[in-house]
Amino acid sequence: MLYRNFLLMFSVLNISIHCILAQEPLRCDFDLVAAQWDHTSYRYVEQRISENKDRIIPRETATIPIVFHIVFSNTTENISDLQIRSQIDILNRDFAFMSENATRVPDEFQVLGSDANIRFCLASVDPNGNPTTGITRTMTQVARIGSRQESNGRQSIHYDIYGGKDAWDPERYVNVWVG
Repeated sequence: MLYRNFLLMFSVLNISIHCILAQEPLRCDFDLVAAQWDHTSYRYVEQRISENKDRIIPRETATIPIVFHIVFSNTTENISDLQIRSQIDILNRDFAFMSENATRVPDEFQVLGSDANIRFCLASVDPNGNPTTGITRTMTQVARIGSRQESNGRQSIHYDIYGGKDAWDPERYVNVWVG
């Protein structure tokens, strides 16, 4: 269920991005909203959090397995395991609100930042129950596979039949393709 909710969130985000790109450019209203959000509002949020601290129950940390599908046509495109692990470390720091970027959050919002109790790891078991590194490597003859789209609208990198790599069960894994 956690994976379905997580994937649904990313699907909605993806649909939103496509809808935005398909329309005329719109003005960002962040400045307008920020101007309306006065210091009284900040104090209200801080007060509500302070009043409810005793009622906050920490939840168990959710660990989400990721599989990286590296699709490459030459050795320079075949990124290292170290690079992949480094990106997972960064992702985990961000979700724990411990990255260097956390210090750049405006002071009035710092009180709202916290550990999301979500961690990501490379998958240790593949869909067939076998041990795995969580990284697949597929050499392809398809040029620029990361941006290639088939006539049926499918992204080539996501499918074995087009020179890419099929997804693992999205109910159990977050699939990431690098091409």
